[in-house]
Amino acid sequence: MTNLNTFKHSALTTLLLSCFYTTQASGAAISAPTCDIDTLYTSQNQISAYTSHDLLSIVEGANLACRNEWFLANVTQAKTVFSDHLVEQVQVRLSDAVNSYRGEPEQAVIINNLGEFIRAAYYVRSNNKQQLGEFPDALDLKLAQTINDFITSFDAVDYGYEQSSALKSLTIMVDNIRRLPLTMANQLALLDNFTRESSEHTRFIESMNDLFRAMSGHAGIDAFYLDLLKHPEYLDQLEDFIYKNDWALETDASFIVRNASREIGRLLASPHKKTKRQVLSIQKRLLKHYPLYMGNKSNEIWVGIAEMVNHYAPDKAKSMGLSNGKAQLETLVMPFTYRCNGPAIVRAQNMDLAQAQEVCATLDKKDADFHQVIKSNGKPVADDHNHNVELIVFDSKSDYVTYSSFLFGNTTDNGGQYLEGDPTNPNNKARIVAYRNKYADGFSIHNLEHEYTHYLDGRFNLYGGFNNALREGKIVWWLEGFGEYMHYKEGYNAAVELGKTHTYSLPEVMATTYSHDTNRIYRWGYLAVRFLMENHPEEVDQLLVTSRNNDYKAWAQKSQTIGQMYNQEFVAWLDTLESTSQTGGKEPIVSELALNTVITLEGEKNSEQKFYIDIPEYTRSLELSIQGEGDADLHASFDRVAYYYDYDFTSFRRGSNEHVTIEPKEGGYIKTGRYYISISGREAFNNVKLLAKAEVENQGVNQGSHVEQDDLAPVVLTADKKIDIDVINTRYLGFYVNEDKKTVRIWVTPTTQKNENQSNIDLYAAHSYWPTPEKHHAASRNRGNQEFIELKVNRKGYVHFMLSNNGSKAKVGVYVTAY
Repeated sequence: MTNLNTFKHSALTTLLLSCFYTTQASGAAISAPTCDIDTLYTSQNQISAYTSHDLLSIVEGANLACRNEWFLANVTQAKTVFSDHLVEQVQVRLSDAVNSYRGEPEQAVIINNLGEFIRAAYYVRSNNKQQLGEFPDALDLKLAQTINDFITSFDAVDYGYEQSSALKSLTIMVDNIRRLPLTMANQLALLDNFTRESSEHTRFIESMNDLFRAMSGHAGIDAFYLDLLKHPEYLDQLEDFIYKNDWALETDASFIVRNASREIGRLLASPHKKTKRQVLSIQKRLLKHYPLYMGNKSNEIWVGIAEMVNHYAPDKAKSMGLSNGKAQLETLVMPFTYRCNGPAIVRAQNMDLAQAQEVCATLDKKDADFHQVIKSNGKPVADDHNHNVELIVFDSKSDYVTYSSFLFGNTTDNGGQYLEGDPTNPNNKARIVAYRNKYADGFSIHNLEHEYTHYLDGRFNLYGGFNNALREGKIVWWLEGFGEYMHYKEGYNAAVELGKTHTYSLPEVMATTYSHDTNRIYRWGYLAVRFLMENHPEEVDQLLVTSRNNDYKAWAQKSQTIGQMYNQEFVAWLDTLESTSQTGGKEPIVSELALNTVITLEGEKNSEQKFYIDIPEYTRSLELSIQGEGDADLHASFDRVAYYYDYDFTSFRRGSNEHVTIEPKEGGYIKTGRYYISISGREAFNNVKLLAKAEVENQGVNQGSHVEQDDLAPVVLTADKKIDIDVINTRYLGFYVNEDKKTVRIWVTPTTQKNENQSNIDLYAAHSYWPTPEKHHAASRNRGNQEFIELKVNRKGYVHFMLSNNGSKAKVGVYVTAY
């Protein structure tokens, strides 16, 4: 906590702050909630508001809880607290603090607080551009200069926690203000401080990795590509950085080396041929240096190159030996194949015959259980050709994240996925992608029974593909709840305990969509399914008659009726449930913690409370923190329950003020998946605020474990060359226009007539930013999937397009030309 005596306050400020802070018996200062966003907003709207000087001093002395809350400001609060005038004043104060910085922890805390206030302002505005607009260019330039002043100072490379926090706040700010061309040279120089010694200091390494986060965030920005054209030496420096530090590939700091390679590859999106040639030359050298072979840690570099080349320069894939890259990698990564007696074909990264037979026995048992529960008589729905299902088993979550998206096109912010495809297509291949759960007893595959239930449900209960089942609504409760029920049966303690909160009525559960939170989708869905199975199985039978006959409108109506008819019985039934000592899925009683939401805890000495959070794709940062009274400890783990004696992350210190930063991985993003948190009492504690703060780009809810999701990376279009793409919700397209072109025309047409009347594509265009339905320069909103835009251009650079779909997944062709 900051020493308040280091601040030079006005008399009024000192008087105010004397009321804002209390002292514990331990002597540590704890801030009352006077720097939080609500109080700052209220103070600025009162007649007796603080002077700007007073408010800036309060920001300088803010604690972690307040810093976290700044990022959660709503539009109304932001208009006042993050006004141009106030943020400009904070920039001036930040510049003064940087110029006087001598590496003292107290100085670093001030810089970190001021920096986080500015970052919060940019973050909130970026998510609400239509209502709040953007900050002036002049402010961006001043901040870039302040960042350069700091990272080039002698004391910027101190490994201390406070000092590294200040450095990180300013290096990550580059991504907020989108001014990398002004800071890149100095951030590249900062990489010289990456050594075996510094690699042990996670927060310091994260600060250097922020260069790659910014490079990813600057994709599609003309000024960035032009700057790289002027400075080819930047890419040479990055290549040298990789070779010099490949020792780190075997360490926890490997992400920074992989990210360097990946961001070089992303520059194939540059419109400048010279830059593209340079990138391709670098990638060819990297491929020779880091070949693909079994057990090679550097395979992740190969995968990153293959992804970027196939995405941005597919015409170069053959010459680089990557045209059959997926098949080559799949053969290497999945050497084991075993055909079960049932429909499953097991393909695994590391499995022996006995383990495969054990997996098949588990599936056979689940198969028999499924048919007994839903009385299918083993008869598939009409027109279903998914006679078999491939079970892809990666050896770890890390390998799943590294390889699965490239090989099979699924998202990896989950515990595995069922990829149903189009079951009415005779050539379709249904596939479950999963990974081994090494923390379980024996040989275990994470979520195996849940995902296999999705396959069986789709084949025997639900006519058509996944999107077909969703078209009338009121079915998500069954899709995910039934999967959980077949996995846990009566042993889902987490759901049982959740049910006692009576958060949702049965009609509300029946109306659940994939936009709701995990608890409502999975656990409340489980409770609804279990309730009907145990008390009204005849209703389940009638529901399944409608879905097997492709009458999803009747399903929706029946679900609504069931919810209203049995709600009071459901409410009473929830109170009769008891947790079991032996859980079917061995699910510990762990509470879900919502991101960016503060909860207050208390506990006795030696007590322990457990939570989990699900981190989606495109998460830029993740910080876990506690702050309060007494002595609580924070421990966390990835993909396994955390305990005070068994964990992956901690930052132990006396008292209840601890902070853990999860380091970014590929492309500057946090590793997706489930993180578990333990709050234990070294001594009794109370009024402890627990927060999981995350910054998520392209925010969207994880839509269930078997749901397809859009690739939100922009697709770079080539003039006069049609491409085919799928659109589930949103896709982004970029097209570079040379200076001799004055008009751009773009056509969108359906590539198949199937489901065309169940989807509706809209097309938006903008010159210098990514368009939205609310903000754009041109739009085409015809009914169906045929759209056309003609857009006048007055300069060279990228034109930005957005495809928005309302309905089932659309398959469309896109053709663009310029003249």
